[in-house]
Amino acid sequence: MFLEQITYPFMGIDQRISSCTLTICRRPDFDVVIIKNSDQVDETLPIKKLEVIAAGVTQDYQIDPDRTCWLMQTPEPLNLLGEYRKIPIQNKREGMTLDTSEQPWSYLSKSEVEIMTGASLRAAA
Repeated sequence: MFLEQITYPFMGIDQRISSCTLTICRRPDFDVVIIKNSDQVDETLPIKKLEVIAAGVTQDYQIDPDRTCWLMQTPEPLNLLGEYRKIPIQNKREGMTLDTSEQPWSYLSKSEVEIMTGASLRAAA
């Protein structure tokens, strides 16, 4: 399976342009989008702008939000529970929204994500 890797710009805090790295995997039945922090220290963390990023990505890359699994890649050493977290973003009438219920985010290992995408994530690193 082909993984497309993109540096994605978004409007960060204080109206400053920030960026993140996206890995997009298009599957026959669903798509997977992995969001990873930029290497730039002064940029807004993408976790603070998930709705903005999801809305832009679905439009810019023609991704169906109703059949997309959104993941946040957590860097070491912060990945104690798992390297990836499934983001509960929902496509609602008012736009892409982050589910703020008290349901915890699902943690996934790298091998679980590789099974989900059908590809080695080493190739996308």
